Amino acid sequence: MAQAIYMNVQQKPYKLTPTYTVYKSGSTYYAMDEDGTVTTNANFSTLINGLFADNTSFYVKRGSYTVTSSVYINAFDNVNIVLDNAAVLTLGNAVNTPMIFFNACDNCTISGGKLSGNKANQTLLGAYGAQGLLFYQCTNCDASNMWIDDVRVFGFITWGTGTINCGIRNSKSTNCGWNAIQLGDPAAATETACYALNNEASNCSDVGIACIGGKGHMVRGNYVHDMDGNTGFSDAKWGIAVELTGHCTITENMIYNCEQGIETTSGADFNTISNNYIDYVKVVGIVVNSDDNVIMGNRITRWDYENTVKIAIDLHGNNNLAMGNTLVGTVTNTKGIRAYDGVYNKIIGNDVQCQFNGIEAEQNADGTIIQGNSVIGTGTFGIKVVATADNVLVLGNNTMGISAGAGITTAASNTVIKDNKGYTSENSGSSTGNGSQQTIAHGCGFTPTYDQVFLSERSTGLAIPYQSAAPDATNIYVTAVNAKTYNWRVSYSA
Repeated sequence: MAQAIYMNVQQKPYKLTPTYTVYKSGSTYYAMDEDGTVTTNANFSTLINGLFADNTSFYVKRGSYTVTSSVYINAFDNVNIVLDNAAVLTLGNAVNTPMIFFNACDNCTISGGKLSGNKANQTLLGAYGAQGLLFYQCTNCDASNMWIDDVRVFGFITWGTGTINCGIRNSKSTNCGWNAIQLGDPAAATETACYALNNEASNCSDVGIACIGGKGHMVRGNYVHDMDGNTGFSDAKWGIAVELTGHCTITENMIYNCEQGIETTSGADFNTISNNYIDYVKVVGIVVNSDDNVIMGNRITRWDYENTVKIAIDLHGNNNLAMGNTLVGTVTNTKGIRAYDGVYNKIIGNDVQCQFNGIEAEQNADGTIIQGNSVIGTGTFGIKVVATADNVLVLGNNTMGISAGAGITTAASNTVIKDNKGYTSENSGSSTGNGSQQTIAHGCGFTPTYDQVFLSERSTGLAIPYQSAAPDATNIYVTAVNAKTYNWRVSYSA
């Protein structure tokens, strides 16, 4: 299957001497070209914007630079900007536009330095808002080794129809009003293969890293933590979001101290969420509200703080696969994996440790397959199927580690339960009638119906046994007319 290639930035041959060296002395900004010719201006944005052209490179020396309007690279290709690590660009008061704005550019790069967004003195007004760094309708443009901080809206963003293979790597985006990093435009279905690689995103209000619109984005190796701001669009405080997009890969990220770890919204289908480590989230570890996703190899711990929901993986869409995840919850009432209002989900080969129900097929979770999971803990049930979840298959699971409650319980008459450890689905014995009702412990992990209890005579005589009361979760009730021996068997049949 074809796979998108990320960071395929077409670098021109690097020159040791940049086209322009930019620096500040006093209140004046200077740009010296390769021949030693110097251009000056009292306004940094005006100075540098007048120098951009195809195939130019810039080195911005250490110092403090005030951005009074967008640094605007407009329809130029092969532009390379290197900021000294001690160069700090600060957005002036009430500018309300992106600090660095690449528009319709190809094969451009920017690296190093710090962008400080001065968010307290910005509003959401302006054609593109007070962003930190924007790639708009660009292809093969890359940002790296930067620190973007204190931005009113998005720290880093790719946006617009036709934006392809643009992204940010090895950088930090912190203290942003909305999202630290955003890949995609909700209105741009052709934005594809953008990326966020090996970044740190923290202390923002809405989402650490968001894939919104387009398709095929890559979010890998990032550390997203402490989403605790209160100046966002919704103050969601999520770690990673996948919205209005699809075919994205969310992998090898570390998420810590967020309201939710990872969420896909309705319509964000065919994503792979794998090998992430999610720790100390206050609501849910991974929420899937879309279809045909793979949730595999993730480790989720301490998903159980400050909220009563307490679910590690919550499946609300259809045809999703949750496989090979490791879930360790230690707080009362934690749940492992829940399928709810979605059909044909598969929950296979997960290791679940929690303090309430390990795996649940809840309301309308029809056709759920629960297979090969290991569930341990002190909870109520290892696996629970409710009455409104039809045709659920519970096969080959190990619930022997449930120390307080039952391994498996179902309230649905058409659940298939087979070959599980820690759950007895068939038992048999013999008894001798005495003319009165006898209470016989059947030893099975379910409440049988009348047609799941089988009575038969032994060859020694006619006991004439019959069920004289409805069976329950512990006993069957049999009366044998004669003092003869008879056999009984309880067998789960679906």
